[in-house]
Amino acid sequence: MQFLLKSVLLLGSLAWLVVSAKTLLSLGVMENPSIMKEHLLVVAQVVLAVLILRSVAGKRS
Repeated sequence: MQFLLKSVLLLGSLAWLVVSAKTLLSLGVMENPSIMKEHLLVVAQVVLAVLILRSVAGKRS
C-alpha cells in the first residue's frame, strides 16, 4: 500500500511539475525572468511539486 501511495505521489507531482514548467516557459520566463513576479501562483506550483518529489523520492524504505 505504501509503495502504491509513493508511486501515485511521484507520478502526480512529476506531471504537475512538467505542466507548471511548460506554462512558465510558454509565458517567456527564459527571455524575461521578471515575468515570474506576475505569475507567482505558477512559480509556487513548481516549487511545491519539486518539494513533493524530493520528500517522496528522498525517503528510502
